[in-house]
Amino acid sequence: MIDYEIEIQTAIKSNSYKYSDIFDFRGTPNETLFSQFYGFCRENLEIQSGKIKITPNFFIFSNEFSVNATAIKTKNGIYGIKINLGLFAYCINNILNNSELDNYIKNEFQSLFNLLDNPPSGLSFQIATQFTYYHELGHLMQLTKPLDKALALEERPLDNSTYNIENHKLEINADTYASIAIASHIQQYAENIFGKDIDNLKIESLIKILLSSLLNYIASFSDDLSNVYLDEKSHPHPFIRMFSIGLNVIHYLNQSPFLLEKNIKLNANQLNKDVFDFYEQLEKNNIYTTNFGTALDIVFDIREDIIKYLGELIDFNLINYNNALELWNKQFED
Repeated sequence: MIDYEIEIQTAIKSNSYKYSDIFDFRGTPNETLFSQFYGFCRENLEIQSGKIKITPNFFIFSNEFSVNATAIKTKNGIYGIKINLGLFAYCINNILNNSELDNYIKNEFQSLFNLLDNPPSGLSFQIATQFTYYHELGHLMQLTKPLDKALALEERPLDNSTYNIENHKLEINADTYASIAIASHIQQYAENIFGKDIDNLKIESLIKILLSSLLNYIASFSDDLSNVYLDEKSHPHPFIRMFSIGLNVIHYLNQSPFLLEKNIKLNANQLNKDVFDFYEQLEKNNIYTTNFGTALDIVFDIREDIIKYLGELIDFNLINYNNALELWNKQFED
């Protein structure tokens, strides 16, 4: 694993950040959490760098308190992922340290809860933070087109009001890549925890718990969840993102040899609806303090428009960016 000091120096060399911009987690109260996440990301980034040309690269935390993350490609050809301190702190405070979530799930899913090797809050924290990394990695793949200018893709830009369908396509594409990676982790975890005793109820319950927490995380990038929109703002509305993420996770799991061997088939539309219903249930019980329930009422009335618009976003026809999914799949064809 590359030493974090090397990450800092590479980031400074990219001319994108100064030393004072970078958060050094070494010696801080949450050093273990930062170190574990950094180790996971760096190890995977090293693996992907051997398959897709995203080198040289760096992975850093910034001192910024906003809930944000950025993927960049500099003019001198250095790739980087920056995770804001505020985003990681949000995941710690609202997901990892959410004991109310653990208690509620223990009461609602007693038999499943007893099988888990970590509390739901800990598993949800892993899913949310790992999703962030994979999403930004998807953006790095998109940025591999040979352009002679610096590029950056943020999860929450300062000006979120400007609409550009290109940005929406990039976000959904990166979400789709991240969804496949997360689905792989869920499948591996289910196989390890449930083994031969896995059944539809166990895997469906696990998906509901993990995706509902991921929904809370995605919701953190929006200031007004009740304002459901299609072709507005810089990023798709959290509902559109989670609707797409849920479908992709479930579609991947339905192709899992392990689940197929156990004769498990997931109903994507119903299970995705169950995730949103469960999240609304969590809100009503003050486990999460967002206001997504209001959005769900609006969504029902425009669901056909949402499906049509999502179809437009999936059609990745951008000239200046690579399709992260195609780039990922291509390595298996060579």
